[in-house]
Amino acid sequence: MKLLKYISPIVFIALIGCNNHKLDNAKPFSIQAVKTVNIQDLIVDFNKDFYVRFGDFQLIGDYLMFNDFTPTNEKGIHIFNRSSFEYITSTGVLGRGPGEITRLGQSVISFCGDFFWVDDYGLEVRWKFPIDSVISNKNFLPSINKAMDSKMFLVDYELINDSIALGIAVVPLSANAAEMTLAKYNFNTSKTERYGYEHSAINDHRQTYSSFKLDRKNDRYIRGYVNLDLMTICNLNGDLIYNICGPLINNQNNEFNQYFQGVDIYKDLILASYLGDKHVILEEGQPAQMEYPSKLLTFNSTGDLIKVIETGYSFSSFCIDEVYDRVILYFEDKENPLGYFSLEGILN
Repeated sequence: MKLLKYISPIVFIALIGCNNHKLDNAKPFSIQAVKTVNIQDLIVDFNKDFYVRFGDFQLIGDYLMFNDFTPTNEKGIHIFNRSSFEYITSTGVLGRGPGEITRLGQSVISFCGDFFWVDDYGLEVRWKFPIDSVISNKNFLPSINKAMDSKMFLVDYELINDSIALGIAVVPLSANAAEMTLAKYNFNTSKTERYGYEHSAINDHRQTYSSFKLDRKNDRYIRGYVNLDLMTICNLNGDLIYNICGPLINNQNNEFNQYFQGVDIYKDLILASYLGDKHVILEEGQPAQMEYPSKLLTFNSTGDLIKVIETGYSFSSFCIDEVYDRVILYFEDKENPLGYFSLEGILN
């Protein structure tokens, strides 16, 4: 017990919180216990060609893709040069004709990296887009698709080989409710099944909402919970390696709080966008105000928090480009929402 006097009060509170929640292999963290670096002045804007709204990023070969989930253009997927960020073309025609997308969802890169799948939530199929065809033909329309499993459909996932994908699936519970679960999808059979470790203390379907990242180099995956102060790391067999938990792990009564909203890999590090506060601000007589993360938490290979990156702006999605050592983000409170910053020298 004498060791306790050497533990900072904040870390001690986080540790007690993890223990109270009865988490296996718990790794508590405290933001106040590590260094925060502010990189606001290092952010560089790109894309002044057209207006985009909320979306998500993918990297494929020499290209950066941005899926605009609420598009104002006739096409929902925009492609940039990965090195220079020069705009190249757009694809994913929106509509109800042959090869058109009725409701744009996630884009997922194939295991071989020469094509990508695009989820169409309206038709409940995944369209195949060869990247060379998209670049060479601005009018390209896909003709090959795979059916989704409507009873359990992946929404945030990656391929572990040519035919199997792992990720987060939505399971409808009723017309107005759904839960999320870790699942495996077979592209050959179009079937989805639950997979791997699930946090046993979850007692509400909203606590299952989460994001996913596959770490092929280290044969593991990461699941970050939106409504729980928790991130789980598992091997590719679905077995738990450790639970990373914050000081608010036991704060399940505040339905407006959100925590991990996205996760990615940089070398052997895990970077996660983190709010740790109210996602919705309600004031009498005013419309609801949505809050988003402004910081990235950096964890080492053993799950210890080592640094906090403060961007100074709110962002709703990001990706990491290890080739060019930079983070690419979609900002919610900047006039130009697309930007990036270099990681060189920041994580030393």
